[in-house]
Amino acid sequence: MLILVLGLILFFGPHCLKMLIPGTRAAFIEKRGEGPWKGMVALLSVAGIGLMIWGWISYRWQAPDLYMPPDWGVHAAAVLNFVGLVLLAVSGGPVGRIKAFVVHPMAFGVAAWGIGHLFANGDLASVLLFGAWSLYAIASVLASFLRGDPRPQFESSKSDIGGIVGALVIYLVLVYFLHGFLFASTPPVI
Repeated sequence: MLILVLGLILFFGPHCLKMLIPGTRAAFIEKRGEGPWKGMVALLSVAGIGLMIWGWISYRWQAPDLYMPPDWGVHAAAVLNFVGLVLLAVSGGPVGRIKAFVVHPMAFGVAAWGIGHLFANGDLASVLLFGAWSLYAIASVLASFLRGDPRPQFESSKSDIGGIVGALVIYLVLVYFLHGFLFASTPPVI
């Protein structure tokens, strides 16, 4: 569990600074430049994600169950994960109808992904991992609204169509090929 928690700290620590202590990030950038800040955050993020994955895969088989997921939880997870992928897919492109309506598609996509997994997994490792991602995503949206960030203005529906098609392809590849291989239903042999 320690590896998972360390990964969460390494990833979310730097990401939360802007929300919790906004002056720290600005002072660092003013003193050393934006490049070193981005490099440090990127390095910590990659290490954090690696440790989160390793820690979750290692710990989830020993982790106590905190709750029993409902029978329909897997179906809710499937829907929420597809919605999350669509939102992630449209977040980086031009502003389409989805992005203009949702405002923060990446954050809502991550929240949908995390909450979906919480419907299907009730063990402590999953609650730590997916709960942390969901909470961070929701907190980042709230912080953005409190800062008064502007709403994006609609540009083109092409990104909506591309996002939905791209998300569907990624979803099918994940569901039918990668998810079972990467995150099997049985403990890994170490």
